[in-house]
Amino acid sequence: MRGSYGFNLTVYGPNRPLHSGHYGNWAPNPIMRLAELLTSMRDPAGNILIANYYEQVVPPSLGELEAIAAAPDVDSGLIGELGIVRPETDERLELAIMRPALNVRGIRSGDVGEQASNTIQTSATASIDLRLVPAQTPDFLRTAIEQHIREQGYFIVYQDPSAQERASHERIARLEWEESGYPAYRAPMNLPIAQKVASIVNELADGSLIQLPTMGGSLPLYLIDEAIGAPILILPIANHDDNQHGKDENLRLQNLWDAIEIYAAVLTGL
Repeated sequence: MRGSYGFNLTVYGPNRPLHSGHYGNWAPNPIMRLAELLTSMRDPAGNILIANYYEQVVPPSLGELEAIAAAPDVDSGLIGELGIVRPETDERLELAIMRPALNVRGIRSGDVGEQASNTIQTSATASIDLRLVPAQTPDFLRTAIEQHIREQGYFIVYQDPSAQERASHERIARLEWEESGYPAYRAPMNLPIAQKVASIVNELADGSLIQLPTMGGSLPLYLIDEAIGAPILILPIANHDDNQHGKDENLRLQNLWDAIEIYAAVLTGL
């Protein structure tokens, strides 16, 4: 499982909304500044441009890469299903999720459509989530990100800036870090317990089992690892289109029936 961390990033413009006809091209526009700051962190292919961000990363092993190469390539099917022309990267999906990710999960400032106004806003905020890979740590990434923001000319605060701070610093960024960040966890694929589980499920699958080294989602499995030091395996049962975190998150009934048989076989076989 990948690790997870997140933060809100707010940049500031004038201390009150301004008419864009009177002040456009003169007053700093926080939405544009935020967009520029975000594009300085990540390129169009998802590569993170922050210095030292990849320093802790442990590259995939040869065995992990071989497992991915042996698995069916699902990219073309997903492209049609999701209504996109091409992915951000030339890598297949299973390789892309082996890399650290910086995802902008939301932006808030002003309004659009009928609610839009010809206004230069006072601030703009982005909500960002980070997906970590072994052996990245939240503290290390926080330091790297804050250093990058400073290098873009921003003075960092952790609460709304005071009038004095606004008067003293041309560019101000407020950071609100999540308290629940945690590192990734990945058990080696060649562990005896992993090979035993794989052999049991492979028998059920008539030799068609697909093995992949990591899932895209995140769970704080490191807590279990620190407490007991035993290898942790996850045997998921969900359908790929289960709309995780969506209002219509779902599980196909056949996946449930299959899971009953799979878990019975695994627990019996072990």
